[in-house]
Amino acid sequence: MRTRSSGSPGFLVVLLFLFLVIKSSPSILESEESIKSAESVEQNIGQLMMNKVLTRIMHEAKNRAAIKADKTYTVKKYNTHGSVKSEKSETKTVQGRPKLEGVSLDIYQILGSKYDFYIDPQESVATVNGTECAVVKFRPKAGLRKGGVADEFINRLEGTVYINIEEYYMVKIEGKVPQPFQFTYNLLYVIPIGVDVYRLDFSAEYQLFNGIVVERYFRGFVDYEVKNRGAEEHIHALTNYR
Repeated sequence: MRTRSSGSPGFLVVLLFLFLVIKSSPSILESEESIKSAESVEQNIGQLMMNKVLTRIMHEAKNRAAIKADKTYTVKKYNTHGSVKSEKSETKTVQGRPKLEGVSLDIYQILGSKYDFYIDPQESVATVNGTECAVVKFRPKAGLRKGGVADEFINRLEGTVYINIEEYYMVKIEGKVPQPFQFTYNLLYVIPIGVDVYRLDFSAEYQLFNGIVVERYFRGFVDYEVKNRGAEEHIHALTNYR
């Protein structure tokens, strides 16, 4: 993947993208008041671009629900030396948004509510899989509340979104928890269990199918310790859309 700094013509392409976003998106203009309160121009631009991307996905949800694909789900478990100790895969037909062990891949509501988006002037444009993309960074909003175990992870993630400049869709997203962390949850509401998380990262790629944004690939990795240390990698690959 190739990146370029703001000194290149690529940054001008991002600004042109922003102009087109504002011109073509009344729903985004309605949030003008919240955009005005942003801390910087870079955050204004990043927020506007992600609003456009997320608005498109929400509008396509009904049509997306009818689309089928073949999903290959692979789980790799690693030993403490980093070698694969077991691997298992299965392939099945899925319809609508694919799920991760019962959790919907439709993370767009979380993206819109939990994170601030901004442009890094030193990394504003990149080429991903041969596609010219605007680069938008994200980080957790200040003062997020924790409503459960999932928020222990969600509220710490930061990362990067790559947006197709011509088609207004998310080509790739990648994120990670920047530092190891610990937390405690109550098993059956009464038994405290300590959890150490040493590494957590994920990436997902998207493509267009009949003009609709669909998932292409999802990968998640976690290195953790509850009673024993363990590391797992979960990969979902989707093909044969129809």
